Formats: sequence, C-alpha cells, structure tokens
Amino acid sequence: GGGGRIGILENELKMREVTIPTLVLHGTADTVVPPEQGKALHAASGAQRRRLLLLPGHGHNDIAFSPRYFPAIGEFLERQVCTPTKAEGCQRTA
Repeated sequence: GGGGRIGILENELKMREVTIPTLVLHGTADTVVPPEQGKALHAASGAQRRRLLLLPGHGHNDIAFSPRYFPAIGEFLERQVCTPTKAEGCQRTA
C-alpha cells in the first residue's frame, strides 16, 4: 500500500480469502479510514453471505454510537445461525 490507500490493496487481497459470513460496518464521516475502503473490502470479500452497512454521519471512533450499529450486528448474526428449532424460518442471507 501507500499514499492515501495505505494497506488497502493488501487488505483487498486478503479479503478474497474470507469465505465466512462477513459484515462490514463503516461510518460515512470516517476521516481515518475512508468509506471507500470499507466499500472496497466488502466488494473484495470472498464470502457469499456478506453485508455492507454505511452509517451516515459517524466517524472512525464514534461508529458504535449509531443507533443502528448494535442492532445490525445482532440481525446479521441471527441470519447466520440456524438451529433445528427454527430451521423452517432460517435465513442464510446477508
């Protein structure tokens, strides 16, 4: 990497190997890691089940203050877990 894209190329290459369900959360006001890098990592992911959620107005260090942050994590995890008791309604999508 280098310049304005420090390490992003290496990260994109590594993300191609990620095949487990992947959730990328990124604040649109992030000035430490630009949102474009989060979008690029999501696009590069080798996971069939992946989701990108951009959180408007949040930056690098305050993203968890978004009211959508923790619910998004919970919903994503819920969609990935299938149990015998809920097999009929199980969703395996991002």
